[in-house]
Amino acid sequence: MEQIFIYPILVFTSYLLYKVFYLKSRENKLRNEKSCLQDTLDTLIKAEEHLSEVEVSNDLSEDPVKPSDEAPDIDVYTRTFLCRKTGGVRRQTYVNSPYYEYLSRMLPVIAPGTSIPMFLNNLLEEHLHRYSSLHDRLYVQKTKDTIKEFNEWIS
Repeated sequence: MEQIFIYPILVFTSYLLYKVFYLKSRENKLRNEKSCLQDTLDTLIKAEEHLSEVEVSNDLSEDPVKPSDEAPDIDVYTRTFLCRKTGGVRRQTYVNSPYYEYLSRMLPVIAPGTSIPMFLNNLLEEHLHRYSSLHDRLYVQKTKDTIKEFNEWIS
């Protein structure tokens, strides 16, 4: 008869212990995440300070480089965009049809050995190199905003 009363008490006690451990585990996990986010924020603040010291002149409000009416140096353009660079792991992506059609007509004439993916890779490489400091600053700012929103959310 005593077993009938003990069993529900054991089940209930087990459930309470499970909840306590679950909540403690969740609390520790959130504490660790907050600590990790704080470390990331500190790192980003240091990176932003470094970027502001290194490059003061690149303002986010500036327009990107505008195309000029002057023809660019053909040799520089050819070395930058029309050369054959290979290597690395490749991934598939999509290009709007009008751009693809234009490139498929133009490239065989001006650079017979350069494929469309090679040209786009060269173009992307130059863009990322030219605007790397801007990308870094945008990344730092957006990450700080995200961390700030997260801290407000968990508070």
